[in-house]
Amino acid sequence: MKFFFGLSTIIIVSCSSKTDLIPVNKRSILTDNNSKVWMVDQVIIGNRNFAPTINSEKDVLVFYDNGNCAYQSMRNLGDFPAKKGEFSMYSDDTTLLIGFKNETWYFKYQQISEDTVALIPEKKSALKYKLILVPFPEL
Repeated sequence: MKFFFGLSTIIIVSCSSKTDLIPVNKRSILTDNNSKVWMVDQVIIGNRNFAPTINSEKDVLVFYDNGNCAYQSMRNLGDFPAKKGEFSMYSDDTTLLIGFKNETWYFKYQQISEDTVALIPEKKSALKYKLILVPFPEL
């Protein structure tokens, strides 16, 4: 009985330590601490998905660790320059800002993980569609 009491005391004390939690750097999910290519898998307006069904016709977003980004259609890769901009991600208020030369996209991220990023546009955003991003698939 003393053993059980001692073991339970150790477990309770260790679970209630005052250890600070390290915040998750969500920016590293977008960039993999270097650069990462995301495919725009879904473009949702209302309840409908307007993204092409064929992957080679979808758009890609590249996030670089230095804060730069590029947006381009897959069918234009190598033929035309990408739309280049900068992005800022704010973990505290769950927002992502993507600024291009002539427009700014403001998003709240609904979901963010290694395999899916769901972005909901804010009212002040130049882009008014919900975007679902997935890592660029293996060819």
